[in-house]
Amino acid sequence: MGITTTRRSGGAVVRNRLRRRLREFFRTRQRWIADGWDYVVNARPSLEAAPPRELAEEVRRALGRLGAWRGPEAGDEGERR
Repeated sequence: MGITTTRRSGGAVVRNRLRRRLREFFRTRQRWIADGWDYVVNARPSLEAAPPRELAEEVRRALGRLGAWRGPEAGDEGERR
Protein backbone atom coordinates (compact mmCIF):
# COMPACT_ATOMS: atom_id res chain seq x y z
CA MET A 1 0.00 0.00 0.00
CA GLY A 2 1.22 3.47 -0.83
CA ILE A 3 -0.13 6.80 0.37
CA THR A 4 0.49 10.10 -1.35
CA THR A 5 -0.22 13.57 -0.01
CA THR A 6 0.40 16.89 -1.67
CA ARG A 7 1.64 20.12 -0.16
CA ARG A 8 -1.86 21.49 -0.65
CA SER A 9 -2.82 19.25 2.27
CA GLY A 10 -0.69 21.36 4.59
CA GLY A 11 2.71 21.28 6.18
CA ALA A 12 4.77 18.18 6.87
CA VAL A 13 3.12 17.60 10.25
CA VAL A 14 -0.37 17.68 8.73
CA ARG A 15 0.58 15.42 5.82
CA ASN A 16 2.28 12.90 8.12
CA ARG A 17 -0.74 12.84 10.43
CA LEU A 18 -3.02 12.14 7.48
CA ARG A 19 -0.75 9.32 6.29
CA ARG A 20 -0.70 7.82 9.80
CA ARG A 21 -4.48 7.92 10.00
CA LEU A 22 -4.82 6.17 6.64
CA ARG A 23 -2.22 3.53 7.53
CA GLU A 24 -4.10 2.86 10.75
CA PHE A 25 -7.35 2.38 8.80
CA PHE A 26 -5.70 -0.24 6.60
CA ARG A 27 -3.90 -1.90 9.52
CA THR A 28 -7.00 -2.32 11.69
CA ARG A 29 -9.25 -3.46 8.83
CA GLN A 30 -6.90 -5.58 6.75
CA ARG A 31 -9.07 -8.67 7.29
CA TRP A 32 -11.87 -6.96 5.35
CA ILE A 33 -9.76 -5.70 2.45
CA ALA A 34 -9.29 -7.99 -0.56
CA ASP A 35 -5.86 -9.62 -0.83
CA GLY A 36 -3.80 -9.69 -3.97
CA TRP A 37 -4.14 -6.00 -4.77
CA ASP A 38 -1.68 -3.13 -4.60
CA TYR A 39 -3.32 -0.02 -3.18
CA VAL A 40 -2.24 3.56 -3.79
CA VAL A 41 -4.19 6.15 -1.83
CA ASN A 42 -4.04 9.72 -3.08
CA ALA A 43 -5.24 11.63 -0.04
CA ARG A 44 -7.21 14.77 -0.74
CA PRO A 45 -6.60 17.87 1.39
CA SER A 46 -10.21 17.73 2.66
CA LEU A 47 -9.56 14.39 4.39
CA GLU A 48 -7.10 15.97 6.82
CA ALA A 49 -9.84 17.72 8.76
CA ALA A 50 -12.31 14.83 8.49
CA PRO A 51 -13.41 13.15 11.73
CA PRO A 52 -12.31 9.51 12.04
CA ARG A 53 -15.71 8.08 11.07
CA GLU A 54 -15.91 10.25 7.97
CA LEU A 55 -12.37 9.31 6.95
CA ALA A 56 -13.17 5.62 7.41
CA GLU A 57 -16.39 5.95 5.40
CA GLU A 58 -14.61 7.67 2.51
CA VAL A 59 -11.97 4.95 2.31
CA ARG A 60 -14.61 2.22 2.68
CA ARG A 61 -16.65 3.77 -0.11
CA ALA A 62 -13.61 3.96 -2.41
CA LEU A 63 -12.70 0.33 -1.69
CA GLY A 64 -16.31 -0.66 -2.31
CA ARG A 65 -16.25 0.97 -5.75
CA LEU A 66 -13.18 -1.12 -6.54
CA GLY A 67 -14.86 -4.27 -5.28
CA ALA A 68 -12.13 -4.66 -2.67
CA TRP A 69 -14.15 -4.12 0.54
CA ARG A 70 -15.33 -7.36 2.11
CA GLY A 71 -16.28 -6.04 5.52
CA PRO A 72 -19.30 -4.61 7.28
CA GLU A 73 -21.01 -1.45 6.20
CA ALA A 74 -20.44 1.90 7.89
CA GLY A 75 -21.05 1.91 11.61
CA ASP A 76 -21.06 -1.88 11.90
CA GLU A 77 -17.42 -2.11 12.96
CA GLY A 78 -17.88 -0.68 16.42
CA GLU A 79 -15.78 2.41 15.84
CA ARG A 80 -15.63 4.55 18.95
CA ARG A 81 -14.36 7.91 17.69
